Amino acid sequence: MVAVRVTGDFSTIRTRTVTEQHPPFRPFTEATEDQQEVTFTDVTGTLVGFRMPDYEQGISVAGYHSHFIDAEHRHGGHTLDYQLVRGTVEIGVRTELHLSLQRTPGFLGAELNQPNLDGQIRQTEGG
Repeated sequence: MVAVRVTGDFSTIRTRTVTEQHPPFRPFTEATEDQQEVTFTDVTGTLVGFRMPDYEQGISVAGYHSHFIDAEHRHGGHTLDYQLVRGTVEIGVRTELHLSLQRTPGFLGAELNQPNLDGQIRQTEGG
């Protein structure tokens, strides 16, 4: 897996934000139906993300997945597209993933074996 951090000036960056969810939680494919998409122009900030291998789909999101926050920490979201003007790119390659699972009744009772999980993730991630 590869971690990426880009700090710099972006001519445009398009993000999405899903509205706040409350129990009982809707499937993410439904929650993203009313997501808000925003395009920021001439903005300075930080984009962070990961490139995960295909075999990690379901544990995480396979492929590239990134988020952005502006320098004032006021605006951001899941990154859909961007144009970097100038900046610093930091890359870290990792071979280990440490996963800690909750022991709460809500987590232990959750239905995590979703049908077509790969398809649901690809639908919500736009790929």
